[in-house]
Amino acid sequence: MSRPTRILIVSCSTGSGHVRAARALEQTILREFPHITCRHIDVADFITPLFKTTAVRGYGFLVSHLPRVWKSLFKLTDNARIMKAYRTLTNYLKKLNSFEFIHEVEKFEPDQIICTHFLPAEILAHSQKKHNSKIPLTEIITDYGLHPAWIVEGVTTYIVATASMKQNMIDMFHISEHSIKVFGIPIDPAFTEARDSLSLKSSYGIPPTNPVILVLAGGDGLIDIVTVLEELFSHLTFPASIIAVAGNNTTLHKRIDKLHPPSHITYHTHGWTNQIPELMSIASVVISKPGGLTTTECISMGVPLIAINPIPGQEDFNIDFLSRTGSGALARTKDEIYPLLTHYLSDNYQPKDRVYSRSAHDTITYLTT
Repeated sequence: MSRPTRILIVSCSTGSGHVRAARALEQTILREFPHITCRHIDVADFITPLFKTTAVRGYGFLVSHLPRVWKSLFKLTDNARIMKAYRTLTNYLKKLNSFEFIHEVEKFEPDQIICTHFLPAEILAHSQKKHNSKIPLTEIITDYGLHPAWIVEGVTTYIVATASMKQNMIDMFHISEHSIKVFGIPIDPAFTEARDSLSLKSSYGIPPTNPVILVLAGGDGLIDIVTVLEELFSHLTFPASIIAVAGNNTTLHKRIDKLHPPSHITYHTHGWTNQIPELMSIASVVISKPGGLTTTECISMGVPLIAINPIPGQEDFNIDFLSRTGSGALARTKDEIYPLLTHYLSDNYQPKDRVYSRSAHDTITYLTT
């Protein structure tokens, strides 16, 4: 009797989106493909501290504290030749710092490997080429645009969000069209579940007729949403409910807890929570950073996204997609938040239908049939 298919899912904790995409795949396999054995690992847990500091924490520092520097680096490396030269310089560093990661992969003995970030894909492709390994390697691009860093020699299959991304990969990077599948960005299957919004509102103590504004600081709580909340408190003149989520940032959670909204606003705060699908299902509008996963979750829920504090480069792609599809818009300054909010809450705005994402299901089905 043959053993069950073994799928290894590899993320990289440069921001929460890549990890959430990996977990979405893992949850989909557990729910819908019980005959498959899967495991999810984060490459950052199996590389040396120095490499982790430069490759993972360095990214977080740049996007949080030096966004202009990150934007310049993003633009500089948005070139296939420069990326090739960069990889030539860093291949030795990756090899030297990834022995434990490669060992962990080999120990699992996967039949398929899925990467939700290009760093583990680079390490694995380089290792497989050296050892003449033939394990199929899939890469899932977790934004609505393409940077050359995602093009990795040795990747078997690319999963992309849109047909235009596929065409760009064919035209610009000469990737075979048969190696590119337009399945979208995988999100947790919990975002595809139907819920009774009135019952949920009641459970949160929210009046049934109140519009709900969901303000998210991101999984790591890197967005200072205090200014956003104060802006809403000072401008909202009608009854409304605001739910603010600080993520893993305990300091931010304490700060938003101390805010005092006017009496016509009901106000709820959370730290890290796994109830985001539930909260989005009662939201009239979401205000958050436009990561690829958050963008996709909002579209799946049919709730407009007011984008704030985008990471220059990759999240500009997501803002363009939101704008093209009428699913949201960018607030460049705090003064633009309230006008956008009143637009999305007005009778003139036609809410989008829910788009139930099948990306994770379609990806696993394709790779295992």
